[in-house]
Amino acid sequence: MKIAPSIVLPFAIALLLGTACAGRASAQATIDNGAATAAQIATRLQGPGISITGANIPAANGSDTTTMYGLYSNGISGAGLQINRGVALSTGTVAEMFTSNSAPTSSIGVPTTYNDPDLTAIESGAYHNVAVITMNVTLDPGVVGMEFRYQFGSDEYPDYVGSTFNDLFAILISGPGITGRENIAILPSGDRTDVNSINYGIRGCNQNGAPLITSNNPFYIRNGHVTTVGSGGNLNCNPASQPGPFPVVMEWNGLTTALTARKTGLTPGATYQVKIAVADVLDQQYDSGAVFDVISGIFNRDYGDAPNTGGYGEPSHDVVAGLYLGQPPTVEASGYNSPTATGDVDDGVVLSALSGGNTSTLNINAVGPGGYLQAWFDWNADGDFNDSGEQVGVNLQDTNLDSWITLPVTPPSTSTTYDTFARFRWSTTANLSPTATATDGEVEDYQVTVSSAASALMCPSGMTPISSSGNAIAVISTPPGATNPGNALGPLFPAGAGLGLGNAAHLTATTTTLGLDLGVVVPQNATITVSLARDDAAGNVAIDTSIDGTAWSQQLTFNGGVDDIAQRISLVVPAGSARYLRFRRLAGNAWIDGVHYTSVCQGVPELQGSKSVVVYDPDSTGIYALPGNDVIYAITVANTGSLATDADTVVVIDEVPDEMIVFTGLTPEFGGQVVGFSQTGSALTFSPVTDLAWSNSLSRPANFAACNYLPVTDYDPAITYICVNPKGVMAAGSPDPQFTVSFRARIR
Repeated sequence: MKIAPSIVLPFAIALLLGTACAGRASAQATIDNGAATAAQIATRLQGPGISITGANIPAANGSDTTTMYGLYSNGISGAGLQINRGVALSTGTVAEMFTSNSAPTSSIGVPTTYNDPDLTAIESGAYHNVAVITMNVTLDPGVVGMEFRYQFGSDEYPDYVGSTFNDLFAILISGPGITGRENIAILPSGDRTDVNSINYGIRGCNQNGAPLITSNNPFYIRNGHVTTVGSGGNLNCNPASQPGPFPVVMEWNGLTTALTARKTGLTPGATYQVKIAVADVLDQQYDSGAVFDVISGIFNRDYGDAPNTGGYGEPSHDVVAGLYLGQPPTVEASGYNSPTATGDVDDGVVLSALSGGNTSTLNINAVGPGGYLQAWFDWNADGDFNDSGEQVGVNLQDTNLDSWITLPVTPPSTSTTYDTFARFRWSTTANLSPTATATDGEVEDYQVTVSSAASALMCPSGMTPISSSGNAIAVISTPPGATNPGNALGPLFPAGAGLGLGNAAHLTATTTTLGLDLGVVVPQNATITVSLARDDAAGNVAIDTSIDGTAWSQQLTFNGGVDDIAQRISLVVPAGSARYLRFRRLAGNAWIDGVHYTSVCQGVPELQGSKSVVVYDPDSTGIYALPGNDVIYAITVANTGSLATDADTVVVIDEVPDEMIVFTGLTPEFGGQVVGFSQTGSALTFSPVTDLAWSNSLSRPANFAACNYLPVTDYDPAITYICVNPKGVMAAGSPDPQFTVSFRARIR
């Protein structure tokens, strides 16, 4: 039992000791309605993507109930809150809650009890001065969750932290896919929102041994109360004249930062029951309360992942089946804000190396009907796509319905090599801006490197440069090694970050060398970003590159910046390309954070075709290639490149010579099929039913699907093209994998 206040007034119990303390702000939030109805609260809570019906305040708290519910605005500039406008609940009165913290404790209003089994299941004593509102929340189509922000505050702070007087705030949700009622007013740590879970981190003077969580204090705002610790290790009791400062104009000794209550995985279009409540626990003394803003729907969306701190913004697309770039997109609750645009899996654009003044062709895998492709490059790297010439694709469509769009791109001429960002958006909405929200489709962002015309990227024979970013993946043996070499693998720390034994490799007089394997070949003239720092004024490092890990060439040395502070330097890859980097101590000590590349050399499949014709002479009678006789026409395709093809992408469309008439009956030499198929090492499969087609078009069909002529089962003079699409990945290797398709024809 708490000690009762010394002054008792009708309809109010208040401890009024002391006067306003120095440092307390005089402004105040605006109380728009200090006795709000359930309908008025529902209107204020209405946010995007949801609709609220059936709002109700249980009529069980006595005559003072209405003053426990209110609407407010001007919360940020007026009161120092982090939520500017919304709804307020108080276990006392809203009017008192929005006054300055003039007393160490406050208890306003008639003591009431309300036994809500959902609240008492959380905290058994949570039935005093309960402010609670219930409502039905229906999700719009495409909405998969709901969220809103809140701040909880109390005058139980700090004296009763660690006691059983554990006032709480809860948001309970039930409905399809949820078992029972789930409390979503949960801290980032997973703890619930109450006095003992989020606080200053030290037990109060009136603690009674109740369980206490002290690790959530980063989310706690002290609003003037005492911080001195007594002999027992607990905070001293809060004095009548609190020490301050008072950053928030609320009658709370402490409160939380703005927290987000969120529930995802809900059913679009379904209706859920929501209960919002704040309660005094075990007694009616020392008020608590909460403020919160609108309930917003969480959409099933795909977001961009370029940095959103500048003009790139945070574009999003509602995810719908059958319309995307590359593979179906992942679903995110918010944008990524990735410094290198690698937060999401982007796989719809095959990027070519870019150099100023030269045209490169991009291939975009745009899946789904009725889409429009928009594409931008931030050519001047100023953090937006708004400048003239930066939109390089406007309302491009998949006109031949093969799910691919080709886009020629010519960067402006440049005398330097630099990194920038590109954005691609695919949607049935035409003329999308770089940052707008779209109702379908997908957005993909990429970091790209633009090279000067004089320094076009070059790769070893059989490889081609493409845009792809990454970091070192392994440490190679370069005795005597470095201390903590594994710290140099993976992503870089920001420029200006502190480097030390916990996050960087160390070069010293006894650990002098660090070798790193990038796992890829980086092309000649590409830029590799190196992050490192001196450990002392003498720190000096040489940086070498190698294509094979045995023959090294020095590229530059480093002895600059501030000790122990990460610096970014650029290394231009020399002739012959590079896969390995080596750091050698020349003097002093140094820290190596790691490396980052944005271009790689990729092997490519190279398909070469050849054709042959031999007389069809099954009885070996010695006939010649004369009109009226049959021949076997064979097409052979070999992969002479260094990389296997993508799955199911090998398509052969060959024009039938004018002097031949194709035979579409069955030929014994083809195993009783219309055509013969043989292969050596190609690892493909072939079915005449699905992988063979014909065309009678006078011009070459655009793709396999356009080969749609149904021939007669005999000699068919109308056939002009044979079309073959064997399935699977065509392998690469030595000897060159190959396959042959043969058909029979008659010489006219």
